Amino acid sequence: MSDPQAPKDAAAVPKPVERAITVKSVLFGLIGVMFIALYANFNSEILKLSSIIGHQLPIGPFTIILVLATVWNPLAGRLWGRLRLGTREFAVVLAMMMISCWLPMGGFYQCFQRAVITPWTVASGKPDWTIYKTTTYLPAEMFPLKHERGTTEAEKLAYEHVYESFAQGIPHGDEKLGFTEAPYREWLPAMAHWAPLVLFVSLAIVSLVLLVHRQWSHHEQLAYPLATVATALIERTGTRATSDIFYSRLFWFGFAPVFAIHLVNYLHAWFPLYVPEIKLTTELYGEFKELFPSLKNSMTHVTSFKVSFLIIGIAYFIASDISLSLGVASLFVSVFTAEFYLMSGGVPVGWGEMAHIRAGSYVAYALLLLFTGRHYYWSVLSKAVRPVRDREDAEPVWAARIFAVSFACFIGFLITALNLDWFIALIYGGTVMLFMLVFTRIICETGLPFLSAGFDVVNVITTLLGAPAVGPGALVVIYYLATILRVDTTEGLMPYVATSMKTADNVGVSRPKMLTVAYIGLAIAFVLCFFSWTYGLYAKGSGNNMWVVGPSVWALDNATSKLAILQDTDQMQVSADTHGLAKLGLLAQNVGNGLIFKWMGLGAFFVLMFSLMRFRFAWWPLHPVAFLVWGTSTSRISWFSFLIGWCVKELIVRFGGGRSYQSLKPLFLGLIMGEIVAVAMVLVCGVLYYMATGLIPKNTGIW
Repeated sequence: MSDPQAPKDAAAVPKPVERAITVKSVLFGLIGVMFIALYANFNSEILKLSSIIGHQLPIGPFTIILVLATVWNPLAGRLWGRLRLGTREFAVVLAMMMISCWLPMGGFYQCFQRAVITPWTVASGKPDWTIYKTTTYLPAEMFPLKHERGTTEAEKLAYEHVYESFAQGIPHGDEKLGFTEAPYREWLPAMAHWAPLVLFVSLAIVSLVLLVHRQWSHHEQLAYPLATVATALIERTGTRATSDIFYSRLFWFGFAPVFAIHLVNYLHAWFPLYVPEIKLTTELYGEFKELFPSLKNSMTHVTSFKVSFLIIGIAYFIASDISLSLGVASLFVSVFTAEFYLMSGGVPVGWGEMAHIRAGSYVAYALLLLFTGRHYYWSVLSKAVRPVRDREDAEPVWAARIFAVSFACFIGFLITALNLDWFIALIYGGTVMLFMLVFTRIICETGLPFLSAGFDVVNVITTLLGAPAVGPGALVVIYYLATILRVDTTEGLMPYVATSMKTADNVGVSRPKMLTVAYIGLAIAFVLCFFSWTYGLYAKGSGNNMWVVGPSVWALDNATSKLAILQDTDQMQVSADTHGLAKLGLLAQNVGNGLIFKWMGLGAFFVLMFSLMRFRFAWWPLHPVAFLVWGTSTSRISWFSFLIGWCVKELIVRFGGGRSYQSLKPLFLGLIMGEIVAVAMVLVCGVLYYMATGLIPKNTGIW
């Protein structure tokens, strides 16, 4: 049997005849949403396994799609062919689950309730918060019981129930918390104040992605490698029992060895004395430090050599200049930091400096995106204020209108509910959306599933404007809000929406209809996650993992340090009394950030220079995306695999031509799916072991 061709672009794929929005697709989608919303925190918090979400290629939804494609469809087809899920129905199921993945873990809920409660439980140990009245700038309505202990015995008991039991949990010893005993009722008034924020932000994000989709997908022809993987997994033609890709021998040639390697390593985790480990990572930190002792830690970005079959497979589906740039990004940062260290007489370039450089790179790349699509965006915006005459323009025009309304509601929420000055609210909201858009663009171009931006948007705002212009109240609010609306996350809503939309595009599904159904699933997930996380946190306690408990405390510490500067420079009152455009007059008071401006300017320079070279010279082999990811942990662990993937692809294209490249796509999809199934195997075996023994299962660090 010949290998099927890899997924084609939407323009080349004939539209299937089956419907997309059906009872089957919505039902399976809702079941998947419910499972992910209710199980995600149990998997990570109790079983201590790899997250079923975790990044932009969430293992939970893909595992469910795999089960439906390989188990449900063949079995259901034998009973009644109409029970099988078609390609377009699969796209709807996947989109509903993918978009809901924003809420259950790191995207929102994992830090949300901890961020709401933790500041009040540690405030007594923070004398600076008291001195500068940090927490007084946070509206009381946003917190359960308005964080007041009360005067009556019942009110004091309720406060202890909600706040003082949060860290360790309500039960004592071996006691179990009944499901109805968690303080849901005490949380509901606060949740009613937070829910509009989730509604407005999510609606703005979804509509913004829909607005830029035509420009990115059809005009600029971005690769969307994660959507390519999803399309291959769900595409089924004719009367075949399962997806087309599973009928390819080349797919299994790629899948089998990858899965076998991870199976051996998983067995090694359980039986280290009997099963050898197949090492996929080599760390040469000590060797590099010994080889280059005078460079301190400048070369650490290229000391990790990790073979990731997932990354090698993804590299095959993206442009060669992008895969090469991602492969040499860590080399760039190593050479740059080493040269700076030597030329500056021993001044190292640390994590903070690299974060400032990346922030500047994001700003420059955002300007490039606006410039590249200026004609399309201007056309859409001009039509958005007039009646729609052309049916083809209806989708982006209505997306622009919905974005304008939802973004305005988001800004209104910041002004009315969080007491932000309208000028700062507009800058904060616009910056968040812009940086989310650039982050999503990186995912769509590179397919990096583990990407984290590695800098704080609020620090960018306070650096550019200065603490006096931002104002004391706004400083506290935006620093605190950044721990809830996490722009720098591997579980961002906007990339999930973009991948889902491109997958729908590939198989001929109406994007607006699909997004409507998926948004209903998102609303259901929001409610289910509230009950799941509230019960879980009060049953076991919030834990001592500072990466999820600490962000709100660190944010308020940062805000307090800014308040201290305002107080020490006698600018507190003037800053608080200045509103609206009058804040521009305080920009002159922004002192002490000159070096940060230089670092950001350097990042912008690198991006603009590489972009000009690409526009001017067709032979230029590198892409500015390297400067959006360099210095991150993602780049450090993936650079070697991207370099391998680039080399393999170049050899195939050079010696086999375009036909060989196309015919070998199933092989590299097999590499990707082999790693996905291996992670799924670890998760399934882990939960079965826990159910049988009550013990924490072994885990392997595949991802």
